[in-house]
Amino acid sequence: MRLITGFNRTVAFHWAGCKKSFASIIAQYLPKGIKRILIPFFGRGDFLRLIRNLGVELPALVSDIHPKVMVTHAGIKENPGEVIRNLKAHQSLHSPEYFIQVRDKDLWDSKPQAAASFIYLMNGSYKACLKEKKNGEHTNISARRSVSCQPAAIYAHAIAQRNTKYFTEDFAVMFARARKGDFVLIDSPYINTMGYGGISFSKADHIRLEKGCRELDRRGAKFLLTSSDDPWIRELFQAFSIEVVEVPRGLGAKRWSKEIIVRNYQKDFGRACA
Repeated sequence: MRLITGFNRTVAFHWAGCKKSFASIIAQYLPKGIKRILIPFFGRGDFLRLIRNLGVELPALVSDIHPKVMVTHAGIKENPGEVIRNLKAHQSLHSPEYFIQVRDKDLWDSKPQAAASFIYLMNGSYKACLKEKKNGEHTNISARRSVSCQPAAIYAHAIAQRNTKYFTEDFAVMFARARKGDFVLIDSPYINTMGYGGISFSKADHIRLEKGCRELDRRGAKFLLTSSDDPWIRELFQAFSIEVVEVPRGLGAKRWSKEIIVRNYQKDFGRACA
């Protein structure tokens, strides 16, 4: 079992289930000879940020099922300065009542404005958990007296999004885009969790995920999947290489937890190159 530590840098916005502390695995497991990066379950985008910090400029295709988080990434990429200005305006007006007002607003004039509102809501919510009904309606409430704004982190996030295309879709659709020479990074919801944002991720979804990984392997794409160290998950992915690591936890009572890395390639300590 190996110990994984992460990069302790300020992030553009808070996000439950993020991989800030886990992302350094990419530096150790990045395979040689890849042409593109594909990241379903994109979330806050920690995996892509670390890849860019390593100097890897390969094209990236990223996706998530939540349109609001994908619009946030697109808005930061499009105009980080406008995102910061709008977020500072939210900061100055912050109160429980104002938080609800922003939460319940459906339409925004621009992607950067929508991004600032989403960042404000995530940074002001309890443990940055996105709470939505199945119809997409937010149910978050304000849990902080003040809300942070990190301009340097937002600009860094915008830079990390270079050469990146966004999609709002199920992971299976992203898998269908994969071809030989691609590297697919998978951070799916863990077993025995409720998924996030009002959308569950069941055992049937995990079975669907494993079948998708077998198809990636058949096509010649390389993949790396992170998951909880669960016997059922181990058995499900037994056809592939499985390594146990211990990682720091951002949520929950335990300070460290055992997780697994599943991959279909030999670790060669390489650096991706076009």
